[in-house]
Amino acid sequence: MRKIDIFDTTLRDGEQAIASGVGSLSVADKFTIASLLAEAGFDVIEAGFPKSSGGDFEAVRYIAQNIQTSEIAALSRTLDEDIERAYNAVKDASKPRIHTFLAVSPIHMKEKLRMAPQQVYENTITAVKLAKKLVGNRGTIEFSGEDSFRAEKEFLAKIYSAAIQSGADVINVPDTVGYAQPTEVSAMFTYLMQNTKGSERVKWSFHGHNDLGNATANSLAALKAGTHQIEGCINGIGERAGNTALEEIIANLKTRPDYYNEHSNIDTSKIGYLSRQVSRLMGMPVQPNKAVVGENAFAHSSGIHQDGMIKHKATYEIMKPEDWGWTGESMQITPRSGRKAYRKTLEDMGYKVSDSEVNEVYTIGNNLADKVKKITPLDLAVILEDEVRKTPEMIRLSYASVTGGTLPIRSASVQIVKNGLTIPKVAIGDGPIDALYNAINDALGVEVELVNYRIRTIGEGKEVQGEITATIRDNGSKFVGRGVSTDIIEASAKAYVRALNKMLYQRESKK
Repeated sequence: MRKIDIFDTTLRDGEQAIASGVGSLSVADKFTIASLLAEAGFDVIEAGFPKSSGGDFEAVRYIAQNIQTSEIAALSRTLDEDIERAYNAVKDASKPRIHTFLAVSPIHMKEKLRMAPQQVYENTITAVKLAKKLVGNRGTIEFSGEDSFRAEKEFLAKIYSAAIQSGADVINVPDTVGYAQPTEVSAMFTYLMQNTKGSERVKWSFHGHNDLGNATANSLAALKAGTHQIEGCINGIGERAGNTALEEIIANLKTRPDYYNEHSNIDTSKIGYLSRQVSRLMGMPVQPNKAVVGENAFAHSSGIHQDGMIKHKATYEIMKPEDWGWTGESMQITPRSGRKAYRKTLEDMGYKVSDSEVNEVYTIGNNLADKVKKITPLDLAVILEDEVRKTPEMIRLSYASVTGGTLPIRSASVQIVKNGLTIPKVAIGDGPIDALYNAINDALGVEVELVNYRIRTIGEGKEVQGEITATIRDNGSKFVGRGVSTDIIEASAKAYVRALNKMLYQRESKK
């Protein structure tokens, strides 16, 4: 199988997507992402555009000095000072690469560069020769003709021939504005490989943008045409509509070797974590239905799909989630889910359930799912324990009230009934819920740790209710309670008391 190089430009083209609004990445953030890329086996990491700012220069230099397994590339225009700045940033890398580019389409040459085609041709030769002189034989020179797919093919072949003769090792053909169609990409590479002098001596690369939604399709077409390298970003981020989503290219190669007869050296089990870190550090959420890395990429909500998955995962999964570092529940309980999914979810959490229990949980859960659209495994566990397998009532809440208005310190008063006795108590806390739970704890004389408190709305408008799920921990054991009410304080108290009931019942059972 032919090996394909994966060139990541998340730290350069990807970062351009957050240049306004979110802000640039710090050197530490860039190094974190670069380290994860190297660990996953990415062949080339384009760490930045050193001439653009002092911060970018320092980030590229730091990455080049500290990452040894991947090639570290720096982008530059074809200006001498750009190329020299790029070289100084990557010169300490074990595998340095200078990636220089110049626009080649008629509109770019005329309107942006204000250069004649002959000037572009001569500038390409000068720039590539300088870059090659600087890196020598220990580094790689990549040349890109910006906006190649709106350029004249004959001129493009002439430019790329000159770049190869001047010392370029990689020729990148970028669809800079996301204009190309898959068949045009295939035809372009076929033409260039046949009509560029020295074509057989270099690696050919494709850099796609997603303005028309074609970035992945165009990149795959380039592979079928014989390219050796694909450029893109994690999560498909990048300028405007983004770049080729590299995880999608890698997934196609891994899942369909029968079709491509090509492979990458990427450790795909690292992709999920890498995706989440890029999303976190760049402040750019991944859409839930994003291929490979979206939270729904391996989730199944349809009852028919869930039934198939329970019988054999390959019925609806063409990739194994664990192969992609995916974390989350494969079964999503929605109004379309069936009883088999309910049973499987509960059993996966360690519950042994009877048919009648599954039916009861299904009836309650399906009614809840109609209102909140999706419920979690925790919801099913709480329904089973609180509403189907009712724990004997060790304590009961007869009264709860919280006061304090807008003050940060609130007070709460409660009355707890235990063994027939009513126990009143007043306590303060940092906020209404903290005061409420302190009062309940004081009334019972217990100390427990609140490890999770979740609030969710059920219904709409005036009919809306608050659903509280409270999880407590006592001596290593966790207990979960759920409370529902139009009053959020009442719902919070119910949830907490139910969790405490389970804890006290377990304590009593062990005596």
